[in-house]
Amino acid sequence: MDQEQITAPDGGGRVEPRRGPPPRMPKNHLALAVLTTLFCCLPFGIISLVYAVQVNISSNSGNFEMAEFSSEKALFWGMVALWCGVALYILNSLFFLLPLAFAAIANLTQI
Repeated sequence: MDQEQITAPDGGGRVEPRRGPPPRMPKNHLALAVLTTLFCCLPFGIISLVYAVQVNISSNSGNFEMAEFSSEKALFWGMVALWCGVALYILNSLFFLLPLAFAAIANLTQI
């Protein structure tokens, strides 16, 4: 980011950066990353976890643009992992649990 610079009031050649409020630290989405890694989709959850950790590292080093980028990527990959997990749970119930239920019903009707 560009910082405005001001000259010293004594007219000397010393230049000081203009001080303002520090930029707000972006959300790291670490909880989403951990939960989707454990319960939804491991590969995409790990990608989200890496970006979530990079948010804190970048913001602590003062690189807030990289922290914001990593925050957006952590959220994106966390949501990808979440929706992949939801899709896998639905497919699991359709192709595994539903036929088991039909087989149990068929066995009950034969008795």
